Amino acid sequence: MLALDAEIHLKGPAGWRMVKAPDFFQDLFTVNMAADEIIASIQFAPVRSAAYARLKQRASHYAIVGVAAALGVNGGKIASARIGLTGASAYATRLTNVEQALVGQPATKETFEKASQIAGENLTGINSDLHASADYRRAMIKVFTKRALVAAADRSG
Repeated sequence: MLALDAEIHLKGPAGWRMVKAPDFFQDLFTVNMAADEIIASIQFAPVRSAAYARLKQRASHYAIVGVAAALGVNGGKIASARIGLTGASAYATRLTNVEQALVGQPATKETFEKASQIAGENLTGINSDLHASADYRRAMIKVFTKRALVAAADRSG
């Protein structure tokens, strides 16, 4: 939902309201939704090229680290980038520093390698549990960011 720039449309007794995905996810099991509201619809921005890469927990298949990347590529340059991260911390978040590093750059593996090195750099509250330590998750954020970016770029042609 983060990488696809989703709008969540909520309906409650007070009427309708819309929340953008980055504002919807707030903490572990906490979203920007009142107890008397329901999700009535979700709208996504059109995307030409996207991919999801994850390191999954073997038994549950939940993401230890999951990265969704949506790229807009024009003339070999990255015109837009949206990157969502899940599994690494208490709630899903965008890697805005990576997005900013990508826009305007050539859509090459070298660009993705360089940008992925700052993935998760300013992220706080990284999970640490029996499945993976915080240090391991931080390292895997970089790996799976690069994988998602390369796969999304490959799909853009």
